[in-house]
Amino acid sequence: METGVLIAIIIISIIVIVLIILLVMWLIARSKGKITIYLDNYNYSPGDTISGKIGLTIKKPVQSKALTVRIIGEYIKRDYTRNSSSYQRVFDFKQPVEGAKDYQPGPELNYDFKIKIPQNLVNSPQLTGVLGAIESLSVMNTMVKWYLIADLDIPGIDISKKVQINIG
Repeated sequence: METGVLIAIIIISIIVIVLIILLVMWLIARSKGKITIYLDNYNYSPGDTISGKIGLTIKKPVQSKALTVRIIGEYIKRDYTRNSSSYQRVFDFKQPVEGAKDYQPGPELNYDFKIKIPQNLVNSPQLTGVLGAIESLSVMNTMVKWYLIADLDIPGIDISKKVQINIG
């Protein structure tokens, strides 16, 4: 067998194994329960307060360390000459919604939350340093994507939900 074909088979096998592992992890998390994020708005400005509800449905008894909500910003750099992308977390703010608690299976539980977007978010040193370093490179497309994440911290695989929001 040719070396190139053997390498291709190995690479494809590794990709299939990784996909199977990710599927198993997703199934384990879904078997414990699910989180839904309810927002009235997905477009925000620095200084705004995001308010909404976290819907938590538990399928198996679990002991949690905390239920949290967080805002993260991920800087994405796409290099079209190399056909590649890189990601870097440039903002991460976590806020507790509920402390440690034992949850039992049952109907959806709803938790209200409010999380304030910092006023100086767009001009923060974290963002301007990262973005300023590559702005002059015309072959690259850069952006920051913003997400709101609700997470139930439990043993094993957490139950979480991630939704994209716009901050600008």
